[in-house]
Amino acid sequence: MEFRVMDEPLVLEGHGAVLLVTDCDGCPFTVGCRIRDARGTVHVVAQITRQEGLVCLLIQGGDADYFGRLFRNIRLDATLFTLLAEDA
Repeated sequence: MEFRVMDEPLVLEGHGAVLLVTDCDGCPFTVGCRIRDARGTVHVVAQITRQEGLVCLLIQGGDADYFGRLFRNIRLDATLFTLLAEDA
């Protein structure tokens, strides 16, 4: 399943990065699910919070510099992520 994130991750020093997902009613995110970015890198979701139509995905140990470079790359559709199947 594909979904989009906002192009500015929140950085929680010592914890990781939070990716913000909008327009995702019924998205089947679970703690421990794996998501793949436009470069093919797979990230594991450590925590999920939902509030007022916004889903926050904590990527523990997520590198703010990595996501910054990813979102600045004009050759990629960098805000498009894929939720991987649990058996994949």
